[in-house]
Amino acid sequence: MTAPVLTAREDWPVDLAVEDLTSHGFTALPVVVGGGRLVGIVSERHLLPDPLSDRRARTVGGLIERDVVTVQRHEFVADALRLMDEHDLRAVPVVDGFHRLAGIVTRRDILRPLGRS
Repeated sequence: MTAPVLTAREDWPVDLAVEDLTSHGFTALPVVVGGGRLVGIVSERHLLPDPLSDRRARTVGGLIERDVVTVQRHEFVADALRLMDEHDLRAVPVVDGFHRLAGIVTRRDILRPLGRS
């Protein structure tokens, strides 16, 4: 798990989210409101232009996935990996009992210790 997590806000310009993702090498940014409560996630897939439309959202809030797959802090890595596989995700936010963002687990986080064996 990676913590603290770089996050976005719904009122952010899309360009700022793109810049954060690309400059840090991330695949997704959790979107939070006051107190760190998770309200969505924006990923590379959400930020890519739609080739069938000339409309483009101006803010992160217009693009985010609000039905976010998450894991609780106390869950096992195997639970996160299963969810990633079932939902074809590269990152899963980790939340506490109040749905506040505690961290994020990525495929790279899971692979890292395997490379050290």
